[in-house]
Amino acid sequence: MQGLTLCFTGPAVDHRGNSVLRADLKARAEDFGFVVKGSVTQAVQVLVASRIDTVKARKAKDRGMIVITYPDFIQQSLGGSVPHQEGSILVPVVDSFDYSDVL
Repeated sequence: MQGLTLCFTGPAVDHRGNSVLRADLKARAEDFGFVVKGSVTQAVQVLVASRIDTVKARKAKDRGMIVITYPDFIQQSLGGSVPHQEGSILVPVVDSFDYSDVL
């Protein structure tokens, strides 16, 4: 898929459920030869999404775009990992959050 134009949408997570900073993901994708756009345009060939069952993802697929989840994109196209910039933190994605867990 290298050389293709892509756009990211939704919260980015890796295959472990850790959030990934969009800047880290964009830099890694560009290192692998992708052209990253900030919004979905006619030039976009690949939509990387947190979920593929959204209206945006379905419309993109109907328009002929490749639609892939973040974990699949990271595994299949970026060598399985996204190095984090200095100062970046990994945040596990959870279904619910209780503020008492951190207070």
